[in-house]
Amino acid sequence: MDWNVEFWWFLVNVVVAAMGPWIANFVLWRLDHISDRTAEWRQWDAYRDGQLGFVAVGWSAAALYDIATHPTLWPNPNPGIVQMGLIIAIVGGALFAAKGARDPVRGTLPAAPHGVSFGRRLWDRLMFYQAFTFTLGFTLLSLVLMLVEHANVALNEAQK
Repeated sequence: MDWNVEFWWFLVNVVVAAMGPWIANFVLWRLDHISDRTAEWRQWDAYRDGQLGFVAVGWSAAALYDIATHPTLWPNPNPGIVQMGLIIAIVGGALFAAKGARDPVRGTLPAAPHGVSFGRRLWDRLMFYQAFTFTLGFTLLSLVLMLVEHANVALNEAQK
């Protein structure tokens, strides 16, 4: 396995894809800032309404393509656990991303009363930003499965 190639694969396919919404948000903020110096930089706006779901869809589709086009160490095209997980990530990521686009978060999270535990504050935050929470889960699922599939293909190619 060529680690130089693997590094660039990871950079292009994982880092750029995950950072895409954030980078686009930054560019739009800079353009707004040219005409309105009071424009605020809200870095998490790129993700809070479920945009990570589209990253999950892309990663899962890429992994399914990898499975379909490369010989792997497991049976193909028998739908195994990896393929089913990727399909779940595509459907869930797309649905929650669309839900966030249709019904974006409005307002801000109310302040927690004094003495509320960290766990409760975290739970309240995750439920307030539901589209983000669920798309984060689907994105992490698709990332793990995509990395497993890519490692499987890369190791299989290295054995040739």
